[in-house]
Amino acid sequence: FKGHGIGNSVYGVVFAPDSETFASSSSDQTVCVWERETGEIVFGPLKVGSRAYSVAYSPDGTKLAAGTYKHII
Repeated sequence: FKGHGIGNSVYGVVFAPDSETFASSSSDQTVCVWERETGEIVFGPLKVGSRAYSVAYSPDGTKLAAGTYKHII
């Protein structure tokens, strides 16, 4: 998970419903979306303002939510 920086913990990982991408949340206050096949970041890192502890896709895969230390985005 090089997109989250060295020394940061990844707290959450979830696959999209289509299994083509996955999202991760991290102690560096970011959320990233990755391509499953290549491991490349396709979106992000998105700064969320505080440590991101969890991440989840909507059932249809069109929305992504992150639970942080301070709020839900």
